[in-house]
Amino acid sequence: EYQAVPYPIQYQPITPTMISNPLAAGLSLCTVMMGPVWIQHLVAPDGGLIAMGGGGFPASQEDVDSLPPLAMHCVFVIGVTALALSALAIAASFYGDMKIKKVVAGTYLTWVAGLAVAQYAKPWTGESPELFAMPMPLFVVMAGLCAGGYAMEIKADNKSKTN
Repeated sequence: EYQAVPYPIQYQPITPTMISNPLAAGLSLCTVMMGPVWIQHLVAPDGGLIAMGGGGFPASQEDVDSLPPLAMHCVFVIGVTALALSALAIAASFYGDMKIKKVVAGTYLTWVAGLAVAQYAKPWTGESPELFAMPMPLFVVMAGLCAGGYAMEIKADNKSKTN
């Protein structure tokens, strides 16, 4: 049987204390965003090389087939490592205290910064890409989700200490 709500429902803005484990949520979104790329490294016959960078890798399937087995091994290891690191970071930030979350956020941001630097220090096409060519926008979003999640954790922790 339907019962009317005794009070009017009012809009309430989302605050950091309303989101449970915002760092874990942000890292989960990063994993959902990058997961298909990492899974391609594991299951695609070309290791995901042709699709990387929006098709910017100037290769055909014949070019990929001529790569040494070591290259395909390295691409597979990258996929396994990225998925394992993400699972570890999500679990640690979900179950850990603020000290653990600080380490997780710092490690994750350092990893993302390293990925960004690699695009210019060792470009896979041989030439440095434009500043915001793919995959740089993805790295910026990943850094924002991680830093934003950690900032919300700090705010929620400070609020819980004052109450």
